[in-house]
Amino acid sequence: MVLLVTDDEFVKANARTAINWQIWITIYSVVAGILILVGIGILLLPLLGLLDLVFVVIAAVKAADGEVWSYPLTIDLL
Repeated sequence: MVLLVTDDEFVKANARTAINWQIWITIYSVVAGILILVGIGILLLPLLGLLDLVFVVIAAVKAADGEVWSYPLTIDLL
């Protein structure tokens, strides 16, 4: 929603990277969910949750400092 209603390029850039990260964390979570059948997904799902929390906090701190942080493990879709 923020991406659509703001005119500020800094806010749009941060919103775009956050949406890209959320798309990719969803994809990673679905893959980990499928891998539960093999057993490794049980370890991956909590790790993904922790990784999501850490990355979102880092991005928030960088945004507060006026930087746009590019999330690792993502390919820009937007």
